[in-house]
Amino acid sequence: MKRKFEKKAESPKVLFDRMQKRGLVIDKDGETALYDAFRQIGYYRFTGFCLPFQKAKPKNSNFVAGTTVQQILRLHNFDTELRALCGKALEKLEVSIRIAICDHMARRHNDPHWYTKQKHYEHADYHQSTLEEAAHALEFDLVNDKCFAPNSVSGRQKFLEHYYENYHTPNIPPCWMLSEVASFGFWSILYKRLTQQDRTQIASRWTFPDKEVMQPILFSDWLWSISIFRNRCAHHSRITHRVFPFQPLLPRENKSRALFKSKTSDLSSLLLVIALLLRSSAQGYQWVDDLRVLFENYSDIDLTAATGVGVGTKNNDWREDPLWHIDKLAK
Repeated sequence: MKRKFEKKAESPKVLFDRMQKRGLVIDKDGETALYDAFRQIGYYRFTGFCLPFQKAKPKNSNFVAGTTVQQILRLHNFDTELRALCGKALEKLEVSIRIAICDHMARRHNDPHWYTKQKHYEHADYHQSTLEEAAHALEFDLVNDKCFAPNSVSGRQKFLEHYYENYHTPNIPPCWMLSEVASFGFWSILYKRLTQQDRTQIASRWTFPDKEVMQPILFSDWLWSISIFRNRCAHHSRITHRVFPFQPLLPRENKSRALFKSKTSDLSSLLLVIALLLRSSAQGYQWVDDLRVLFENYSDIDLTAATGVGVGTKNNDWREDPLWHIDKLAK
């Protein structure tokens, strides 16, 4: 039954004593590290990284015997570095994807302002909502047909200021300026709204290791999944020991489908999607090497449990995961 929330903020000493009472091993160094953690990352965030070290039964938050502060912070540090590495990969993908969409549409239709035209969308009702979202990103007031006043001391982006000061038709800037200000989520939604022909041609720039062209329905779904994941990373959410509701679709029956497990709700599936998409982007595949180095640096952690990488392999060993061998499919 629901009840009234009556918890209050508590002092670091009270929180420290609670951790100790639950069986956390705290030596002298651990005491300093725990108080530092309360100050730097907060008690509530810290407890999220405690979960894998706590007993499942009985459900009383007691720690597994021998669990130390250092072990929990080690998991926290791995999560932080993994999130940063994913952020670097997603930055490359976001830029390459929005440029691919803009370049294809502007060149194929010979119109830098293609996104303002209804004919380029699969359904007519997609046009107005996309235009409104684009105008907001471009700091343009569609109702009053004028740009918003600069919202900071330094003013808006210089390229937007230049356009509004020098052009009156079309009233809002071309797609390559939009690509610099609109979010990844915007581009993933816009792609899904385009005509089937344009979606197919854009998706064909991405291929699987066996050279099979990516289908637009899969490409659209993967863009949506990684755009949400990108937001999780950008807002510093914990990504280890998580189940993700925005799980990516499985590829159709081809060689690459064998890379995936039947369930795609864990982190390993998102890492695999990022790796596969990066293969068609400049300097992309080096990321997998960097990812493996990170895993090796934290091999003292149960990385299979933390990420799902290695689940289903012999002995559930993360080193045997297909993620590290996707180029073998090209042979």
